[in-house]
Amino acid sequence: MTQQRNTPTLVSEGKMSATLKQYGEELAQVIHLNEQQKQKAFGMAIKLSRDTNLQNVSQNSLIAFCFEVARHNFIRDDALYPVPYKQGNIAVVQAQAGYKALKEETERSGKYRLVDAVVVKEVDKVGVDALTSYAKVVFEKDFIKRENSKVIGYYAFAIKRNERRPFISEFWTVEKVEAHRDRYSKKNQYGKFSPAWENNFDAMAMKTVFKSLGRKLDITPELESLIRLDQIVFDENGNPIYLDNPQTTKSTSGSLYVEALQTTPTSETKGEITQKEVVDEDKEIEEIVKYIENEKNK
Repeated sequence: MTQQRNTPTLVSEGKMSATLKQYGEELAQVIHLNEQQKQKAFGMAIKLSRDTNLQNVSQNSLIAFCFEVARHNFIRDDALYPVPYKQGNIAVVQAQAGYKALKEETERSGKYRLVDAVVVKEVDKVGVDALTSYAKVVFEKDFIKRENSKVIGYYAFAIKRNERRPFISEFWTVEKVEAHRDRYSKKNQYGKFSPAWENNFDAMAMKTVFKSLGRKLDITPELESLIRLDQIVFDENGNPIYLDNPQTTKSTSGSLYVEALQTTPTSETKGEITQKEVVDEDKEIEEIVKYIENEKNK
């Protein structure tokens, strides 16, 4: 199925079904999908072909996204979701990792009592732990006062199980998040960032800070894959391109999609800690846990 550049086959349910029927089995063999993963890829591709937001994207791009997601046994079906991405004159698919997926994959390791990310308001107090240099936030307890306060930053943290110094955190100001977005995200011809940033800034900010926290955590292979695939763009031939995340090591699987979709493929192809310090930190951790639980129960 040779595609001319700049004239990609666009998505429709009928075309998607025909393509999967003709090439799906071979493609699943090329990238070594088991039967369950293959069915997940097929089902996802058919379902997304009905999505009106994806009607103008390259079909090969969407197929590559679906098969790549299916290769990984993420705990959530929506761990990665596709968004249209303009690449020259062609609309392709960009993968976006959801914050909840990052959080749940971290919890899946069983190494952490609690992991989360929250918005920090102007009335909250941001400090630094003297022994670890990690940020610590004391949240304003007056709900109304806090609700009406300006957002100043984003706070991600993890509390390890069975550790003497269990608390790890990351804090970014709004300005730091904006600088990161400006550096790694692409504006359209109207000077706007992607809908994810334009319409869901807080969610994208918390995801960004949580990913930064992930560098300090003991993470599972699934979480490592999720972080690696976040913001990957699949071009009209199915090649993965890290336009918004250039520090990520490029995958070699993209050529397999191109080969499978364009030819007939084959399957070969720090100091002592006192007891008082431990007790004091335990109290601070309990306060944070109580705050997060209270916020979720409102």
